[in-house]
Formats: sequence, C-alpha cells, structure tokens
Amino acid sequence: MEQMTLSQDGYIELKNNIRDKLNETVNNFIIIGYKLKQVRDSYSYRYDGYTSIEEFAKKLKPLEDSPYYIKKLKDDGHEIYIITGRNNGEY
Repeated sequence: MEQMTLSQDGYIELKNNIRDKLNETVNNFIIIGYKLKQVRDSYSYRYDGYTSIEEFAKKLKPLEDSPYYIKKLKDDGHEIYIITGRNNGEY
C-alpha cells in the first residue's frame, strides 16, 4: 500500500474529524440505549410480534453487512484496525 503524506494542517483536520465522530458515536450510543429502554419499558416491541426486547434488538442487525465491507477493504490492500477495548486480537 502506498504511503499517504499529509500536511500538519491536514493531519490536524483529520484528527479533529475523528474526535468529532467518536463523540457522535458516544452520543448515539447513549440515545440508542435510552430509546431501547423506552421500547422495553412500554413493551412496544410486541407491536411487531416480538416476545422480548432481546429478540427485538437482535432483529435490528445494525452491523450485518460489516464483514463484507471489512473484507472488501482488506482485499483492496487497506489495513483494518477495529478498536474494541479488548486486548486479545479479536474484533
């Protein structure tokens, strides 16, 4: 893979963008958790025929296509780093 060069300004812009996206992710995680709690507490998942909040959440499958995109990036020569908070090499 060809090495990419960035100016210091370009690097700062990327770093700030990463920080902004991480903050958005944290905020979205909190909002999703709150909304799932509302669905759970109101038993609204029953409207779709689910018997539990767990069944409802599993059927959402937000990351079901991610293995395809990860493989495509790897096949195109990109290095993939997935940050999980684990220190065991899993992702």
